[in-house]
Amino acid sequence: MADLFTTIKRKLSSRSNSSTSESNSPTDKCSRRTEDQGSVFGEEEEHQHDEVALTLKMAGDMATNLKAILAKLSKLDSIEAMLNAMSNNLAKVESEISKLKEDVSNTETKVEQLDGGLKWINNEVQQVQIKIKELDLAKEELHTKQL
Repeated sequence: MADLFTTIKRKLSSRSNSSTSESNSPTDKCSRRTEDQGSVFGEEEEHQHDEVALTLKMAGDMATNLKAILAKLSKLDSIEAMLNAMSNNLAKVESEISKLKEDVSNTETKVEQLDGGLKWINNEVQQVQIKIKELDLAKEELHTKQL
């Protein structure tokens, strides 16, 4: 769009220059015509040169943008690697938690077994204590009978 305005501006300025000339002789007109044709060809060359320059500028801008995109993509790659490492660590932690839960379950079972054994032992101790008291009473009775 800017090129179009530049071309129009160039054409207007070249026309205004040719219309202000004061000589109207045929040789002047002929030389003016060749100058105008030369300027048209020059304008076309300039226009092509402007297009090439614009294309080169756009390519440079695109290269800069592509470099920025590549930098961001490399950051994404590092983020992906970090996430993969975290995922592996999470899997290890989950397996350790699973093992710990199994250990807790086994420990609870063993504690229940020990608790049951302890109750049996306490019951046996109470029965032995009762028998000891009975034997002590029987001993005292025998002792009192002998006296």
